[in-house]
Amino acid sequence: GVLDRVDDETVALRFQARGAAPSSDVAVVAIDAATFSDLRLQWPFPRSVHARAIDRLREAGAGTIVYDVQFTEPTKPREDLALYRSVKRAGGVILATTETDGYGGTNVLGGDDNLARAGARAAAANLVTEAGGVIRRFPRSSGGLETIAVAAAEQATGRTIPPSAFPEGGAWIDYAGPPGTVPSVSFSDLVAGRADLDRLRGRIVVVGATAPTLRDVHATPQSAEELMSGPEIQANAIST
Repeated sequence: GVLDRVDDETVALRFQARGAAPSSDVAVVAIDAATFSDLRLQWPFPRSVHARAIDRLREAGAGTIVYDVQFTEPTKPREDLALYRSVKRAGGVILATTETDGYGGTNVLGGDDNLARAGARAAAANLVTEAGGVIRRFPRSSGGLETIAVAAAEQATGRTIPPSAFPEGGAWIDYAGPPGTVPSVSFSDLVAGRADLDRLRGRIVVVGATAPTLRDVHATPQSAEELMSGPEIQANAIST
C-alpha cells in the first residue's frame, strides 16, 4: 500500500491524457435542473411520474432499465401501485437502495416478495469515496446485496460476475471521459415524449438525479474540478 497514492495520481493522469471515448452500451436519463423547471414538481416526485418514465423507456426499447432512485417507504397507495405496475410491465428493472438488512433483504417496493412478483431486482447504490473524496472503484456487493453495476451487467448479459473479478478494495471504474461523456436525455423530455429515443434504444439506461441541488455529485479521476453525477458514475461502472 506504500505507493497507493502515487498509483491513484498516475491513473488520473492517464484518464485525462486518454480523453473521452463515449460508450455505446449505456445512457443516462437525467433528473436535471431543466426537469424541475419543466415539471414544476417538488422532490421527491409522485411515483406515477416515475411510472410514466419507465413506460416510456420500455416503449423506446431500452435494453435494461436501472432506476437510481430509492423506493422503500410507502406513499399514496394509488401512486405506489402505478409504479409497481410499470416496473412489472417493463420486466427486469434494477431498483436502487442504500438500505438492507445486512443479508441482502430490502424494503424496495414494499419488500422482496413484491420485487419478485414484479420481476424486478434491488441493487446497492452505495458509492465508495477514497482519498480526496474521489470515486475510483466499485465493490461487488454492499450489505449483502450486489451493487447496481454488477446487477445491471448481469441482467443485461445473462452472465454471473464472479467475486474473483473484484480485488480487495473493489474494481477500478473505467471512466469513458469527463462529466457529460455518457449520452443523456432530460427526464422531463422523456416523460413529455420529446426525448431522442435513439440515444436510449438498446442501451442500459440509468435514471437518476443529476441536478446539483440534489447533492448526488462527486469527484472522479477524470476531473477534480468538475463533479460527475451519481447516475453517470453508475453508468460508467456498469459499462466497465
